[in-house]
Amino acid sequence: MSDTPVTPKPTKLRANAIGIVAAATLGIVFMSPALAFYGNWGPVAATVGSPTPLVFLFAALVIAPTALSYAFVSNRLPSAGGAYTFIGRGLNRHLGNWSGFAVISFYILILFTPSTLFGLFFNAFLHDIGLNVSPTNYWTYALGVILCFTVAATLGFPGIQSSSRAATLIVAFEILVILALATWVVAKHAGQLSFSPFNPGSGGLDSNSFWLVLPIAFYSYVGFDVVSTAAEETHLARRAIPRATIAAVVIFCLYLVYSVYAMTYAVPNKEVSGLVSSGITPIIPIAHQYWHSFGWLISLTGLTAGMGATLAVIIGTSRVMYAMARDGGLSAPLGRLHPRFQTPWAAMTLLLVVGLAYDLIAGGIMGGLLAYFWAGTAVAFFALVTYTLVNAANITLHWRHATFNVWWHVVTPVLGIVFCLAVLYKSFVQSLWNAGWVTIGRGILVFVVVWSLVGVAYAFRVRNTAMLPTFEGDDEDLDGRPVASAGGQAGKVAGTP
Repeated sequence: MSDTPVTPKPTKLRANAIGIVAAATLGIVFMSPALAFYGNWGPVAATVGSPTPLVFLFAALVIAPTALSYAFVSNRLPSAGGAYTFIGRGLNRHLGNWSGFAVISFYILILFTPSTLFGLFFNAFLHDIGLNVSPTNYWTYALGVILCFTVAATLGFPGIQSSSRAATLIVAFEILVILALATWVVAKHAGQLSFSPFNPGSGGLDSNSFWLVLPIAFYSYVGFDVVSTAAEETHLARRAIPRATIAAVVIFCLYLVYSVYAMTYAVPNKEVSGLVSSGITPIIPIAHQYWHSFGWLISLTGLTAGMGATLAVIIGTSRVMYAMARDGGLSAPLGRLHPRFQTPWAAMTLLLVVGLAYDLIAGGIMGGLLAYFWAGTAVAFFALVTYTLVNAANITLHWRHATFNVWWHVVTPVLGIVFCLAVLYKSFVQSLWNAGWVTIGRGILVFVVVWSLVGVAYAFRVRNTAMLPTFEGDDEDLDGRPVASAGGQAGKVAGTP
């Protein structure tokens, strides 16, 4: 027999791999500053005109209470499972299993979106460098999608530390380029600037159009919650994750509202509407109009942003799948970690296959832009339901805790619940139903209802095998009393961030 020692398989994610800056960057990259702007500004502006910045600002205010709830609950339960752990621990184990199914569903739906835009921007980039490629050519779009997933996988498999470094460079580049373009537009129209874009009485904003476009603006901020899934790999997670969550939302909001405000003056609204109707992202021709031969920089940021966001989604989703698998809620292989990198490689591989399949099939049937909007619209349901439940968990987890505060643990989550339910009904259910049987219409409602019932069946099936969600590095029980940690020492009761 060989005397060569067998290296034990890793059972935990790599602790203390990143800090607060990297954790916040992960959230910003997930929300994708470039793609949120490129993909969502056009449809909103085409519908409401001048008050577009107001819509994006209001969407940030709607998401704010939920972001605070995530921060407070992350302080209590730092876990790779994120919302799955929060809801399973704070509300009900079986509801936690269903919510884990919902979180994975909406993260995978998000996974479909940046790579589709990558394919479209790949077409634009090829055209910009002199190749005769149509903006909607399928085959070069498909090549771009494959390239996007390949690069994301190459950066994601080695671990969150190297991934976060790449993500930081990517997000810094795209934000600087977009802010430069926005500032260029502002400088060109300095004499016309005013606060009218924040006036709800200007443009075509009314009750119907507001509720119609709010999900699009709201979707721009979906994904900040991925910060919570990095908890088990973040140094001093109880302190860093809450602060990183809030920082990601605030930075992203300031950037997005400013950029949208600037574009309000870039071209007439009719031109924006025409470009959106033709399936072209308006920012590309606008960049060429203002930057001429340097307009290719926008196409390049579309590529880097698509790849960076895909990387962030794969990182966050695979961590949730890993957490559920170790608790018995998903197939055990999905909880396997790479022997060298300590990353959930099986879950990441599955995500790559599913993401590629959707982008190539849906992109061929609907076209890249509609495939983006379809997945992005469906995300709203699962995100809003998950956010509602996390807000409720903020109440239950703190109700009898030593750090209970009525403003942070009752008023804030109740506002979050009200906002989420209002958007869910008015902007999702009602608007999609009234749209009829079109691509972005009732069919999405049917899909989310059926898929939610599949989630119920899943939760019922694992009811006897899945245990209460766990979180590594636990040094405190749910009543706030110190308990023995894995190292055998009692931890200190954590306060609110």
